[in-house]
Amino acid sequence: MTVTRPGIHSGFATLDAALPDGGWPAAGVTQILIPRNGAGELRLLAPCLRQLTQTGRTVALLVPAYLSYAPTLIQYGIDLNHVRIVRSASPLEGMASIEADLQDAIFGAVVVWMPPLAAADANVIRTLQLAGRLSRCPVFLFSAGASHDQLPASAVSTAPLQLQVKSPFADTVQLQRIDPAKPNAHPVISLSLPAPLVRLRTRQAPPASGVAKALLVSQKAARPAPEARASLRTSLIHIAANIAASAASAAAAAAAASAASLAAAEPVPQAAGAASAPTRSPWPFKQRRRTPDTPVVPGKPSVGRLMN
Repeated sequence: MTVTRPGIHSGFATLDAALPDGGWPAAGVTQILIPRNGAGELRLLAPCLRQLTQTGRTVALLVPAYLSYAPTLIQYGIDLNHVRIVRSASPLEGMASIEADLQDAIFGAVVVWMPPLAAADANVIRTLQLAGRLSRCPVFLFSAGASHDQLPASAVSTAPLQLQVKSPFADTVQLQRIDPAKPNAHPVISLSLPAPLVRLRTRQAPPASGVAKALLVSQKAARPAPEARASLRTSLIHIAANIAASAASAAAAAAAASAASLAAAEPVPQAAGAASAPTRSPWPFKQRRRTPDTPVVPGKPSVGRLMN
């Protein structure tokens, strides 16, 4: 005859066989001692939470303000439409904010993260135990940075089920059930954690064309080393100084040539009695001026007059 145990399947056959109810307790506190918060501990509950949310049950997460578990929930197929995330300075304050919903038994599970000192308080565990009975759902308590040896006997005895994580969360994790009456009575079990069902896509740059890829490769290959860049910088400084000196000397030579041309263009004074050369009008459409020694021709203008 097969005996049906009232536990909720954890999604791990090895863990179900090691738990007293054949799975997670249906109404009560399960305290899980972990090395630190945000180390992947939610992967241990992912199969159970996914099954609850896919059947329409609401899961409450009482998390600290500095943690965000939404990406993990999406990756492991947990329906966010049936997840309520409660952020508060103290998890007990968050529990008080959902007290009415706990009494209405609308939650399929409640997950709480607490610091070690709060989790070691027997009154806190009793409060969570009462919340689990009111809502008739499992309450999972993650206690970060604590081990079984660091907790007082009162805190251990009031937790119906307590598990110690013995290894970091990776592809596999090692757990041990803690029994206060029989220390080390239960063996350490190894669980293969599930892989993400959904891969989150991150924003990436659009793929470059073949020509663009070739240019990028050539630019990276042609990029000089730091020593070569320093030597190149020094050479460029010397080249710039030489160019400036050449420009200054060229400007001085041009100034000297301009002065010489101006000196050569000055008129030479004529000797006394020398005939003066005929002068030209500055206007191209004017006739030449007559010199004083030009004879006057009848019918033509006199000396000094210009004809248009």
